[in-house]
Amino acid sequence: MSARRVILEEGKRLSESLLWTLQRRFFEVRKLRAWSEGVVPHYVSSHPFLARAYGRLAVGYLRDERETIDPHEPIYCIELGAGSGRLGFHFLRQTLAALRLPALRDLRLKYVMTDFAPGQVDELAGQAAFRPWIEEGLLDFARFDAEAPAALHLLHANTRLAPGTLANPALVVANYVFDSIPQDVFRVEDGTLCEALVTLSTDREAPDLGDPDLLPTIRLDASFAPVAGPDVYGEPALDGLLEDYRDRLAAAHLPFPCAALRCLDFFRRLTGDRLLLLSADKGFVHEESLLDHGLPGFAIHGSLSMQVNYHALALAVRRSGGTALHAERRLASLCICALAPGRSGDGLAETRHAFAEAVEAQGPDDFFSIKKGMEQAYATLTADQALAYLRFSGGDANIFLGLFPRLMALAPGMDDETRRELCAVARRVWEMFLPIGEERDVAFHLGLLLACVEQIPAALDLFTESLRLYGPDAATLYNVALCHHRLHRPEASREAVEQALALEPGHPGARRLHLVLQGEPATTATGGPPP
Repeated sequence: MSARRVILEEGKRLSESLLWTLQRRFFEVRKLRAWSEGVVPHYVSSHPFLARAYGRLAVGYLRDERETIDPHEPIYCIELGAGSGRLGFHFLRQTLAALRLPALRDLRLKYVMTDFAPGQVDELAGQAAFRPWIEEGLLDFARFDAEAPAALHLLHANTRLAPGTLANPALVVANYVFDSIPQDVFRVEDGTLCEALVTLSTDREAPDLGDPDLLPTIRLDASFAPVAGPDVYGEPALDGLLEDYRDRLAAAHLPFPCAALRCLDFFRRLTGDRLLLLSADKGFVHEESLLDHGLPGFAIHGSLSMQVNYHALALAVRRSGGTALHAERRLASLCICALAPGRSGDGLAETRHAFAEAVEAQGPDDFFSIKKGMEQAYATLTADQALAYLRFSGGDANIFLGLFPRLMALAPGMDDETRRELCAVARRVWEMFLPIGEERDVAFHLGLLLACVEQIPAALDLFTESLRLYGPDAATLYNVALCHHRLHRPEASREAVEQALALEPGHPGARRLHLVLQGEPATTATGGPPP
């Protein structure tokens, strides 16, 4: 017998459902832990290769707009739902160098990370890695709610961004945002438009609507009812788009990104239609996909997400005379769009070229597909192949961790030139890594690898970073002690090894090294010499 389910709501329009309130509660409570604990996936939408593609699009757009830009005023790049902060981190790391080119050198870019939850904004603003950019005026933070768009107040500059206040064109980045804010679902059949009305239930006997862990227990059931009249939303832009779909489609299930469309409209007003919006998400952009589309579903991963109808966003932009760029082919893992509502395609030659090269020809979706294939071959790669792949990835820490066992196995046999190349790649991986408190310690793994190829000072720096980020740890302190020992610093080595033994008295390596530092035979402790 199935357990009795408790009805939470019945017959509600999807965009007005309790689902979205629970979604917001999840992020308000979890804050950065939603990403650091691996509950919400974020790698595919924030890795260095993707950020590099966005950087090329941004530079292309700024070249197209160069004659209209006031060099004395900032160009804002506003990221919605910045989440872990990694996309913005990777973007700034890779794009600032391009902005120092002669044609763009006098431009003032300011990147703005936003989130709807004040606690999440505070956590992002407190990241030590962001401090230099904040001090240079390159980075700021603001609260922004994509479900209720309103003026932004910059945390550090104490500046209010509202319609009529921006002197220059702006960039807006929305990765893995539109899939997580309210949408509706309609069904078109023989010229009739029906809307989905949802019923939510849970198997919890006394559900607490403030509990962020309630979301995964929810079952959603939907029925369809004809819409009453042509004004579904009472908003001409949205209602006109629905009418367009009613006329275009004979039969289809239609996910309708109402909140994303309103958000786009806000940024059009904020920027006076001088805007390039870059967005990547699970979704579809071709009209044929709507014809093949069954009843849309949700992915639950602590929070919820729903595929994005980028076709609707692109159609809205084109209806207003703007430009929408997307891949002509279907993408396997990530749909990427560039929307410029106020510009026809003829005026965006550099942007179009950048999109063709960085997204269409060899883009982030291709990179992610290659990554999934390469993971099956890590154990067979040569040192040159592994290092080439890390360089190609832009110094991707996720890929480094996957390659770590293979690199450790190859390290003893590397010649001097390969070891130098390994050190350069390791430096790049660390430069491109933003720590957010995840379980796997990138600094520690990089330190082990560099120590294995006798790059002791660099390894010591990384072990020190590991201690700063993760606190005292016996294995890390032992490796610090070992580095000092190899650098002929007996006092520093003794201090570190004693700290390691205080944490873990039975640590075999630390016990051996401690005996060596005391001038005693190491074999009396563990039966072998110190490593």
